This record gives sequence, structure tokens and C-alpha cells, in this order.
Amino acid sequence: MTELDNSSRPLIVQSWQRVAMSGLFPGASVDDAAIEEVDRRSRLMVAAAPVLDEMAVELEGTGFAVILADRHARLVDLRYGDRHLQSKLEKVGAAEGRRFLEETTGTNSIATAFELRRGVAVRGEEHYIEALKKLSCYGQPIANPVTRRIEGVLDITCLSEDDSPLLAPFVIRAARQIGERLLEESRQAEQRIFRSFQD
Repeated sequence: MTELDNSSRPLIVQSWQRVAMSGLFPGASVDDAAIEEVDRRSRLMVAAAPVLDEMAVELEGTGFAVILADRHARLVDLRYGDRHLQSKLEKVGAAEGRRFLEETTGTNSIATAFELRRGVAVRGEEHYIEALKKLSCYGQPIANPVTRRIEGVLDITCLSEDDSPLLAPFVIRAARQIGERLLEESRQAEQRIFRSFQD
């Protein structure tokens, strides 16, 4: 089994330990995880769509991908800056409807962000699954401002050589915008319910 060196960050080491205890091995294929149906009309998808559209425009022609996972860690929206990265991510199992959990996909910024309920960067060799080690990714949970529950995780992924410290604030800002849109939608829903009682 691949080992992390002594300089590895504790959260990555702990994630690898959880993954190893689940029985997953580094040579496993992410493609083995089942594909599930995606609800395109979910509150999360409706709230996220304009933010993802804007991100896609900003990233057009670049080697970056933006991925949205729902509250079940299921990939529900994938946007690619270029086709080259799209084919690479599809080859390693990034597909709409696939669940990214640590026990099925190892240490990565979607699965580990869900596990820890906080933003996570996973760079290159920090990935548990061998096929993902050429990538760097940043995942940020999207919290429902009303319930405080995690509604999903927003991720930005690139090849390791394209990694940049600017990716973290970029994805944090976008996740916050989606959370604000969820709050606005909740307020509008409450107002509709209130009006229906007044009629």
C-alpha cells in the first residue's frame, strides 16, 4: 500500500486511516461506484445553477472543472473549462450520479469534505486512490443557512501542475453564494405558505 510521508497533514492521514479501515485499496477504481439518478429540480440544483453558470464562464478555456455534489455525496453537476480535463476526469470515474464517499472513492475533496463537514484541499499524492493522484481539488460544503445542514459540496478540480492557492477562496465564495440563494428560496417558500394561509 502507498504510504504518506511524515510531513503529511493530519486531516489527510486521518482520512487515509478511515479509508483503509473501510477496506478500500489504492488501486481500486472509482468506476465501481454505482450511478444513481439525479434530481435536476432539487432546491440545491435550482439555487446553484446561476452560480455554476457564472463559474463556467469564468473558467472557460482553462484546465479547471467545477463539480457540485448533493447532500448524498452524489455528483449532480459537472462543468469543464476544456475537453482535455473532461476526458481525464471521466476516465477516473467522475460522472453525474456517482456518489463520492470515502469508502468508495477514498480521500478526495468531495468525500472528505462531507466526512469532516468543512472545506478541504486534497493535492496530488494526498489522494488515496492511485488514479486520482494526478489531480488537485478543493471542496467546500454548502450549508443551508436555516437548518445548518450540509446541502452539498462544491468542488474545483485541476491537474496537479495547474494547482493554485487562489482556488480555495474562489470555491469558498461560490459555495457561500449558493448558500445565500438557498436562504432566499427558503424565505420565498415561507412567504408563499404564509400567503396561502391568509387566503
